[in-house]
Amino acid sequence: MPTITGEIYLKNNQYNKIYEDGAINSLNYYKSKFPNLTIRAAYVEQSNITKYVQILESGKTEVIDLLRSTSTNPVLTSVIPAKANYDFKGWATDPAGENILLEYDFGNKEYGDMTAFNAYTISSDTKILTLYAIFEYHKHRVDFVYPDNTVITKYVTWNTTVETPTEIPFKDDVDSNGNPLPTE
Repeated sequence: MPTITGEIYLKNNQYNKIYEDGAINSLNYYKSKFPNLTIRAAYVEQSNITKYVQILESGKTEVIDLLRSTSTNPVLTSVIPAKANYDFKGWATDPAGENILLEYDFGNKEYGDMTAFNAYTISSDTKILTLYAIFEYHKHRVDFVYPDNTVITKYVTWNTTVETPTEIPFKDDVDSNGNPLPTE
């Protein structure tokens, strides 16, 4: 492959804008083939950006994914964030998780209703939508199994104590209140 150096100017006008997301893909392709080549364009339209972040234990934010698009709607990331002892709950427009835009079903490993996410419009002023990963403590299932195979299930979060059930399970020789049944 020949070595090409220098600069290329794309002569476009305001009616033939190059969108940033397409231009970046094209530029990256040509830069990989011709690393000494500089490509410039006159009119480049900034893409809308969907930025996915996770708040770390230190309070700092970490960018998980950054997606560019000409669409005014957010682009869904394929990255599912993880945090020790927590379950991923979904993506919110605020760090506290008050406005969850897209819920995630941790048990089924899939997103829920996409309607609000797909209908959301990225601001034309900022062109950036920041979505925050929201987590909740992982809930552990604890089953109390009694001799008659009655099971009482409790759920507890990480680093907490489970309370012993106070209910008396149904048994063959007592009624639902725990009183002995008459014998024959």
